[in-house]
Amino acid sequence: MEDEYVNDLIDRFTSHDQFLGLTGIQGCLKELGNPESNYMALQVTGTNGKGSICALIKESFNNLDILVGTTISPHLSIWEERICVGKNLITAEELRELLIEIGPISKCYSLTPFELITTVALIYFNCKKVNLAILEVGLGGRLDATSVHPHRQIVGFASIGEDHREFLGNDLISIAREKAGILSPGAIAISAPQKKEVAIVLEQEANRVGAFLRWVEPLNWPCNMQGRIQQYNSAVALGMIEALAPLGWSLSKFSIYEAFQKANWQGRLQIVSWHGHEILLDGAHNIPAAKALRYQLDDNGVTSVCWVIGILANKDAPQMLEILLNPDDQVWIVPVPDHNSWSVELLKEKCTNQGYKLRDGVNLHEALVLAKNKAISSNSTIVIAGSLYLIGNFLSLSNLARQ
Repeated sequence: MEDEYVNDLIDRFTSHDQFLGLTGIQGCLKELGNPESNYMALQVTGTNGKGSICALIKESFNNLDILVGTTISPHLSIWEERICVGKNLITAEELRELLIEIGPISKCYSLTPFELITTVALIYFNCKKVNLAILEVGLGGRLDATSVHPHRQIVGFASIGEDHREFLGNDLISIAREKAGILSPGAIAISAPQKKEVAIVLEQEANRVGAFLRWVEPLNWPCNMQGRIQQYNSAVALGMIEALAPLGWSLSKFSIYEAFQKANWQGRLQIVSWHGHEILLDGAHNIPAAKALRYQLDDNGVTSVCWVIGILANKDAPQMLEILLNPDDQVWIVPVPDHNSWSVELLKEKCTNQGYKLRDGVNLHEALVLAKNKAISSNSTIVIAGSLYLIGNFLSLSNLARQ
């Protein structure tokens, strides 16, 4: 069954749907018999790296007799990517059936699309009798729909930076407080190194609620996923897995070591081939992620880039471009399909003194053709960046999306 038959049951996501609160989803799950209470969960929050941490943990359990359900966000190409049990995504037919089943109740509680898909995930995990769920926070933490789960005994913090300020607060301390809201009495929290003000918030909140906060240092293990940031994500993932040992789920370090070399996470420093030319894909959808991508390009000695960039309208695109671009880079700006995004005209107006020339890419395909031709003549690297939705569109068009 094609994904468009699922789309008609999930309202198109807009920023207006990002109402933070647990009342609706709590009421809905209660009427459904609280299926989420039948299994334990790990929860991961942060600004960048959440999905990678979830992928690393998930891969570590894949060849064991422990059945794990994973829910992530956003998806790149199809809604089914958000719900996985073991190695298998929920099928479009299963997703559609569950959406139809809970449709009337979800409407009574006015669930947002994210709350709706989270509810489906929690029901599906119970139906599949998972032993453990891995929950990636969608936005913030304290009031995120994934925090409805009552048994989140182990939580993880990826790198926390400034993003979604319109919902989480205008400064880093406010954002950190929202994310620290996933802490609960007796919980074990594993955190990557954080900026000083963020670390203070996490320590204070852990002390206030009676959680145990453990800091981890970068882990220098081989990892299938690229980028220095994966050393931090791997450390958090390893810490969370090790925290499961006292609960009876002990994995050998060797098996985890091997799993980290197999884990995959699309759209993050991913190299693909397009019409015989290598392209680097990276969401780089906020300022911290843009900094991480620029750092990786510099670390790899990349000096000339042909960029194809699309950035959502609610992001600080001028600042992101200032971080990403060098003066001699070639840049094509494209719209992010089905989302409000920055136009090349507005970006030219805002970036008049930056020294780089922005071109209208018209659409992703046309921009890629132009970028490829220029990259061949100038021996440059092609990079698609700025939005995970843009990356998803490319993967779908190129038949590279996860099935």
